[in-house]
Amino acid sequence: MKIACLLLLFSFGVQAQYTQRVERDRLLKDYELRDVSAKELNDFPEIHLDDQSIIQSRNQATGIYEEPYYTLQDQSRLAIGYSLSQDYQNPMKAQSVYATYMNKIDNFYQDMWWALQFKRTQGEFNALHTDPDNGGRGTNQQGITLMGAGVAHNFWTMADIFESKRLFETIAVYFNYNFHVDSTDDQSYQGFGYTAEYSLVYRSSRRWFYGGKFSYNWAQVERPDEGEEDVIDRSLVFGWTTLGFELGFYF
Repeated sequence: MKIACLLLLFSFGVQAQYTQRVERDRLLKDYELRDVSAKELNDFPEIHLDDQSIIQSRNQATGIYEEPYYTLQDQSRLAIGYSLSQDYQNPMKAQSVYATYMNKIDNFYQDMWWALQFKRTQGEFNALHTDPDNGGRGTNQQGITLMGAGVAHNFWTMADIFESKRLFETIAVYFNYNFHVDSTDDQSYQGFGYTAEYSLVYRSSRRWFYGGKFSYNWAQVERPDEGEEDVIDRSLVFGWTTLGFELGFYF
């Protein structure tokens, strides 16, 4: 009898776990607010009652609040931006323009995204290179083009501090392939690197957002061997930090 009761309890436990898993998988997909029941709100508060992920706007014509939108349902985002050197005394010595595309990882409600970036940086050699005196290039203007892929994560620490449902933060890491033509001798360089970023933005509507971004970039590029040169003699290592503004939208 005891064995039968234990087996019965075990079967109920397995069924309950299976039902919860199926229900959770279903809820992680797109849904309409009106379809969410009180039971679902109570069973899955991390999804439905995440206050910082809810946006509600007022219709300017009627004065009526529109239907709330859960940002955890976002799927894709595109942004463009412009950045300057973090050196407040001479911010123009390094400038970047960039575009990023992100796509949310399916069934991953912690807000993880695949990410792509394209960035073009122009600046003085001594503001971009890890060794400003390398080759006597000094203030020569140099350009670097980056194309990369990586991952990003959204979170809401500042939203909690300022009690705003429209603030959100993103950290992202990209692994890049870099192209550089040295303006001093017209030599072409290529190589790998990475970008690490932190952004704080304000979501002005369901679709649009804008804000600021802090970005650190690192790249090691090489030119073709011209004989029996050591790698160190035909390579350059760049590292620079920028602060910028970006504008983007979800679709």
